[in-house]
Amino acid sequence: MALAVPVDGTRDFLGLWAGVHADGECAKYWLRELREIKNGGTGECVSVVGAGLNGRLGAFRPEWP
Repeated sequence: MALAVPVDGTRDFLGLWAGVHADGECAKYWLRELREIKNGGTGECVSVVGAGLNGRLGAFRPEWP
């Protein structure tokens, strides 16, 4: 699940993925999902919080350096 909390403190639900692709939670998987979020209008990412960020961190840098 991806949730955004903008500066105004509201919460925006960005998406939910559960076994959508066969490549698990590797960086390639998360890069695809992050591009979907970015293409949906999310402009900037300041902080990322998550549990067990295996391949996810490698996917954030190309989308939000």
